[in-house]
Amino acid sequence: MLIKNLFSAVAFAALAVGCSQADTQPASDVSDSKSGISYVKGDVVLGNKDAKVQIIEYASTSCGHCRTFHKTILPNIKKDFIEQGTVNLIYRDLPTPPAQLAAAGAALARCAGTDEYYKVLDDVFTSQGEIFDAAQSSGGALPAYVEIGARHGMSEADVKACVTSTPVMDEIMRTADLASEAGVSSTPTLFINGVKVESKDMTNDAIKGLLNAALGIETPAESAPATEETAAEAH
Repeated sequence: MLIKNLFSAVAFAALAVGCSQADTQPASDVSDSKSGISYVKGDVVLGNKDAKVQIIEYASTSCGHCRTFHKTILPNIKKDFIEQGTVNLIYRDLPTPPAQLAAAGAALARCAGTDEYYKVLDDVFTSQGEIFDAAQSSGGALPAYVEIGARHGMSEADVKACVTSTPVMDEIMRTADLASEAGVSSTPTLFINGVKVESKDMTNDAIKGLLNAALGIETPAESAPATEETAAEAH
């Protein structure tokens, strides 16, 4: 019940348009002076900060389609582009129902620190089913987040402090505001160098083609059937 009671109001505020117009800011590990918990403030860049191409992803840790993206498409983007230093990625939270769970997962990643941020996000998406199951139990979802936190060096006290931290929630509201400003209404939504990726292009092949285009790499066209004219030219 702790997470449910805490995040229902916070998540509603995060999704409201115009709560604040926070500017983008580089990531830094800071401390909540009230709780003492450290957390990531700002946008964490995955990959080469000076990469020619940047992906900005707006997503929610409680979103099933976001989980699919993180487990089936993002690994290929990492292998083919991010690990090559040509593309980087910034993940931003846009909590979706059940928003209290989305906010909890987002908070946990921020409280894990810059070095563990994307590792925790991956763990939360991987554990999405277990989190949902726990949320339906009498004990609520908190124990599931405690287990995830433990895998990344966080104590139960750390997790509880994290999910009750106002500054951490402010960071989630900041990225939700940025999503509103960008006209984002669904998750996951990607922008490649500021250009929104259409939902029909949210596939491995289409995203690879868009990234290659942004890098100035020509993607070979599929071989077309030979016509009488092209066949004659071949002879």
